[in-house]
Amino acid sequence: MLIALVLIGLALIPLWGLVDALTRPGWVWQKARQSKRAWSVGLAISLFLTVAGAIVGIFYLAAIRRDLVAIQRRTPPPVS
Repeated sequence: MLIALVLIGLALIPLWGLVDALTRPGWVWQKARQSKRAWSVGLAISLFLTVAGAIVGIFYLAAIRRDLVAIQRRTPPPVS
């Protein structure tokens, strides 16, 4: 039972990252010089990799997301 809870917890980390990546606007990704598609696919695949997936999710949340949030806060969205 404990192992199942740990595995579910590990799967939630990349899921959180995937949801965050998909909800960030494209212009933020361009300003960060990151690929929204590559990170979204990578996080989706990592959902099935448990420990390795959790590591990818943690890296996204700690490094990439931090940059995206900073850019989104300090830069106004482009006028369409």
